[in-house]
Amino acid sequence: MNHNYPKSFKDLISPIKKEIFITILLSALGAMSLLISPIAVTISVNKYLNGSVDSFLYWIIIAALGLVFKQILHTISVGYAHVVEAKFRYQLRKDFSDKLSRLPLGFFSENTSGTIRKLISEDTINIHTIIAHMISDLTSGILLPILCIIVMLIVEWHTAIIIILFTFLILVIGMIWTSINSRGIEEINERYEKAQRDMSHASIEMIDGIKEVKNFGLTDSLFKRFDNALKRFIQTSYEWLNSTSKPMAFIMAAIQPTIMLLVSISACIFSIKNSWLSPEYTILFLLMAITLPSSLINTMQLSNFIRIGRHSVNVLLDLYSESDQKFVENPKEFAIGDIEFKNVSFEYEDENEVLKNIDCKIESGKITALVGPSGSGKTTMIRLIARFWDINKGEITIGGINVKDFSEREMLSNIALVFQDIALINASIYENIALSKPNATKAEIIAAAKSAYIHDRIMQLPNGYDSIYGDENIILSGGEKQRVTIARAFLADAPIVLLDEATAQADAESEFEIQKALSKLSKDKTVVIIAHRLTSVVNADQILVFENGKIIERGSHNQLINKEGLYQKMWKAQNIDRGEYNGTI
Repeated sequence: MNHNYPKSFKDLISPIKKEIFITILLSALGAMSLLISPIAVTISVNKYLNGSVDSFLYWIIIAALGLVFKQILHTISVGYAHVVEAKFRYQLRKDFSDKLSRLPLGFFSENTSGTIRKLISEDTINIHTIIAHMISDLTSGILLPILCIIVMLIVEWHTAIIIILFTFLILVIGMIWTSINSRGIEEINERYEKAQRDMSHASIEMIDGIKEVKNFGLTDSLFKRFDNALKRFIQTSYEWLNSTSKPMAFIMAAIQPTIMLLVSISACIFSIKNSWLSPEYTILFLLMAITLPSSLINTMQLSNFIRIGRHSVNVLLDLYSESDQKFVENPKEFAIGDIEFKNVSFEYEDENEVLKNIDCKIESGKITALVGPSGSGKTTMIRLIARFWDINKGEITIGGINVKDFSEREMLSNIALVFQDIALINASIYENIALSKPNATKAEIIAAAKSAYIHDRIMQLPNGYDSIYGDENIILSGGEKQRVTIARAFLADAPIVLLDEATAQADAESEFEIQKALSKLSKDKTVVIIAHRLTSVVNADQILVFENGKIIERGSHNQLINKEGLYQKMWKAQNIDRGEYNGTI
């Protein structure tokens, strides 16, 4: 099924083109209604000076009605735009969620929860300004000055030119000043947006982890990360505001009503002395001189909001441009068997190859360990098995069938993932475990928890399995949370188990419990494990040694330890003889 996601801002707002036109029309009528007042006041004053009192009152009423109609039309326009924007944002978030569901799992491992939250929440809210305010206010802000200029030119062009030249001289000075101050503004914008994302992520991290870190006395490191993110955000916010605030302040001060009245009075006096302007039209120019800059100032005040909204639009369009993960229409049934990498190469977007021509077989029912320096490609390889991304070159098969020929449900139901990035949701412990098998019985949930050596700890919680993770009194250590995810893997009972530094966030006691649980979980299954501590993989059937995206050594522990290669160097560097726990995964 093809999904036609928007490629431009025009595509993005195409579903509400009719509504936008109505908003523009209402705003234009409001702008024209406003001009009725100064024209009617001018006529009424002239009537009064000529002794026509009845006509004077008539034109005063028209002037008042002009202001009333302007306010009514403006209210209707803005209110209608807000209703349209709310419905549009609702649909946008639905489409956004649909798009997220079609992205590969790798997208979520590369983007933090704070980034995703900002995309869903803040970036869609920023578009609010464009639709709910910009269209209405910008229409009025552009049309009203044009109408003011036309009216003044019709009445008396010499006086009009003086007022217009002064106004635009101030605008040109402000624009030049803004241009000078805005050198590198795109780079500042990017840093501002990054600081905003980092701040969002740090806030979520602090809120989610505050109870646990206080319990274990680690508040200093957590608050330091938050404090650093806050300082970066404040600094970039200052730079971002400073890039345009001074020129904007100059323009607003120079064309404020008091200054414009002085300019208009001077222009009128000069024109009257030169017999260009009749004195009775002075009031029209005075009123126009106030109306002209007020609409321009309103438009200029929108500029920063427009810039933010435009950036958010680009962020959303970038998301829509991400390639959907494609699944075949008639998927094949999952087959348990060997996992094979056949001449596989892979690179992330705009990066060098992370994996280069990988050829290897991971035998069914056996344990294969991946070891090597950080950044050598181990995590990428293990996640390619679960199809976090699609490879650039080569083929990955399970049981002789290309992983691309399985459905997403088949893939994820037959592969148990236990990574160092622990993922628990704000729900009961029972529901957290049941994620891998929503229709599981309570007996199955408890059995999985016991196998993961977490049952006793769960029973110590205020409401046992019904305790809500994230509640005030529910504190779990990193190792305990990891065992909840392992219980989830036990419940799935998948034939393939992928383990990526599963003990990274555990203390010594929890690590021992996790190792026991993983040993039990791995029994009679195909296991691929990434481990930093080589003692935990000495009993693996096969060890693959990675360096710079290539497999440079392979074999059992005994075979590799007798070679003078990277594995032997790593073994010696870890000082294995000091008696560390010897895992039996």
